[in-house]
Amino acid sequence: MNNYITKLNLPHRSYLPVQTDLFNNPNYDNLDCTTIMLYTLYTERVACSIYNDKNNNGSWTDSDKHGTPYIYFTNKEAANVLRVSERKISTSRKLLENSGLIEQKRVGLKEYRIFVMLPEEPKQNVEIKIKHKNFDLAKVNSIQEDFASLDSKNCVPDMQNDHTSTLSNNSITRETEVTRETRTDTQISTDIAKNDNNSDLEQLRLAGLKETYKDSLGTRALLRIDQIANHTYDKAKWLVDTIFKAKNEVSTRLFKTVVSPHYVNAATRLEDNDKMFGGLESMLLKLIEFIYRKGNVRNVKGLIYTYMRGYFANNASQFLVQNYDLSASEIHQINCVLDFENKEKKMSRLQGSSVAV
Repeated sequence: MNNYITKLNLPHRSYLPVQTDLFNNPNYDNLDCTTIMLYTLYTERVACSIYNDKNNNGSWTDSDKHGTPYIYFTNKEAANVLRVSERKISTSRKLLENSGLIEQKRVGLKEYRIFVMLPEEPKQNVEIKIKHKNFDLAKVNSIQEDFASLDSKNCVPDMQNDHTSTLSNNSITRETEVTRETRTDTQISTDIAKNDNNSDLEQLRLAGLKETYKDSLGTRALLRIDQIANHTYDKAKWLVDTIFKAKNEVSTRLFKTVVSPHYVNAATRLEDNDKMFGGLESMLLKLIEFIYRKGNVRNVKGLIYTYMRGYFANNASQFLVQNYDLSASEIHQINCVLDFENKEKKMSRLQGSSVAV
């Protein structure tokens, strides 16, 4: 039984939000993942300080710094959480201080108050690494208000479900608020005009989808996705999501091997693996031909996902073998974790029935 995240089981447990400006701004390229996670822990802790000082009693604010909130977080605590040595935490802490992300104030013999600062946003001419998360929440809120004010146009974008979403669907109007019998002629005529513009809105949404993923998937592959989806946004978006879902399962399994994470990243990142990136359009064409040849397919979505997963698994394993000097043990591990067919057959035998893909 898998545990993939879908729109039906979005995470509800506590997650640590990592500030993406630390990845997008080249000024912080010297910060490794441990240092970035240490900063994340600090930001979470300072939020607790602010909450605990909600009565403005000054218990977690520094009077010398005009009431700036501070935290206590020892290197030992952080080392225990991040599973590294205290020496490493000390090094990371110094890196954060030198980068202008924290300040430290000695209190007593051993304790330090830590003040946490926001990172700088990347400049406009900088190439963004995490493009779908390069936004400002304050700006997003203002955009939401703009959409909410467009009552006559009812411009409600579909922002449900995905890793590219930066707006929430707060401006959906409800038919139940005004009954058909009490609506004015003006309102009815507005609805008719809105329905006439649905096709234009659909095309705009498709154009936005292509613009969002043109760098990661390529324009040729996106054109094929548009054709396969019969020019409908929902189907095109599902295909895009399925591509990333299949790719991410392959990378997740490879990270469980002893192969260097750096190698795995290079093998599974579309931006790094030229063969995988360039072959997306061909893969989609072969997929459609394969479905057509199969005839009456009971679970088309399952077949599409399985086919895409096989594509990424084959390309990633070939990339690793061809580009790196791997040991026989490493190659064997790669083959084992990516042998999806045999794993499913074993599960099928254990359950005494066929496994739905």
